[in-house]
Amino acid sequence: GSAQPLLITASRNQISGVINGVSIDLHAASSSPVTLDVSRTTDTATDNLQKFTDGFNGILDKIAELTKFDPSDPSSKGILLGDSTVQSISDQMYQALNASLKQGGRYKVLADVGLTIGDGGKLEFDSDKFNSAYSTDPDSVQKLFTYMETTTDSAGKEVTTGKGLGYVLENAI
Repeated sequence: GSAQPLLITASRNQISGVINGVSIDLHAASSSPVTLDVSRTTDTATDNLQKFTDGFNGILDKIAELTKFDPSDPSSKGILLGDSTVQSISDQMYQALNASLKQGGRYKVLADVGLTIGDGGKLEFDSDKFNSAYSTDPDSVQKLFTYMETTTDSAGKEVTTGKGLGYVLENAI
């Protein structure tokens, strides 16, 4: 079948609302048909994951500072040295990073989309691996972070719980 033309009028050179989530910038008039190519961009997600990585590593640096111990200068020990709460927080953060989502589809762990634990326990983000995973199966990547599960409680009321790893990380932190 041939494409059917779509007539749209606007008072400015940017049109939105024609395609959900897409803004169209008009640059020039054309007497011949124009083809519009739409592709997904991962820029915002990539930026947010890099910020998360940097923030997570900042927390690790602060924990290291607060729990430090230098045998050559025992008076410079961290104020939370030996505090079991700090170790518990650290353990919970790493457990969340290593969590798995069975319902996620193709991608089940954060390492599948480029978030891994590297040298010194620091979080590393591989944006190329994330972009590759997203272009291969964007729905599975989204599910990995935002999967919601609806169950019925003992009173028969529906309860929706965030099970995606984004929720797991948020709850842990």
